[in-house]
Amino acid sequence: MTTRALQAVSAALPLDGWALYLAPAGGGPPSPHPAATLRPALFRGLAPGPGGRVPGRTSVPLRCRGRLVGVVALRLRGGGPRARAARMLAGLLEPLAVALDAALLLKKSEELSVTDDLTHLYNVRFQNAALRREVSRSRRYRMPVSLIFLDLDGFKSVNDRHGHLWGSRTLVEVGAVLRSVVREIDVVSRFGGDEFTVILPQTGAAGARVIAERLRQRIAHTVFLRAHGLEVRLTASLGIATYPDHGRTEEDLVARADQAMYVAKAAGKNRVQAARCAPIPAVA
Repeated sequence: MTTRALQAVSAALPLDGWALYLAPAGGGPPSPHPAATLRPALFRGLAPGPGGRVPGRTSVPLRCRGRLVGVVALRLRGGGPRARAARMLAGLLEPLAVALDAALLLKKSEELSVTDDLTHLYNVRFQNAALRREVSRSRRYRMPVSLIFLDLDGFKSVNDRHGHLWGSRTLVEVGAVLRSVVREIDVVSRFGGDEFTVILPQTGAAGARVIAERLRQRIAHTVFLRAHGLEVRLTASLGIATYPDHGRTEEDLVARADQAMYVAKAAGKNRVQAARCAPIPAVA
């Protein structure tokens, strides 16, 4: 749709290049779409400002329901009639604005369906699907996969002392710490409350313990809410379960890692505990 509209404009006006800037689904300023740009060098380093105007270029903001969803920027050969080009494009691209808005809303709804509202980590729904997929892959290729189940020690005292608003903010910062420690292929999720999980593909029990210990130490050494004038210190108890050592299904791994975490709690907290139970027999 964009290409056809610009071809119509270029037939009537001298056009050197053009670029389509799209707003991200989660909000924020539009950024150039690499697959929808003619002569990208003409737009390198240029970004839409307030109102969707790209400096030094003829700009047509794309709006739908009062929201900026994108910008089409033109470079006219020899400084052609900008106002005429903008008027032509505004009429031609109105259906594009509606289509972009619908696409952005769909993408946002898809993201919300698998992410935790507070921490923006993955939620339990995504964790279950991802763990099921990893267990299936591990079974097929005879590789291990591990699950870490993490529970913050004494988190209730944060809510009691500072209030639930700051308790929620602490959970956001804990989520950021977890993401900073794990690998790109690992999946960090908020299980619920102050409990988190980490799926470790292609990782056996020994490797999972190393990563779990890094998580434990990083949490213990981090001062949370410091940027807000508070000093909150936490520790965590972590349980580990590995396929196929401790279970044959994703449900087995969650249950065994959860049990191991409670063993760590009972042993004094602020520690890592691997599951000790025997593997569950395969169902015939």
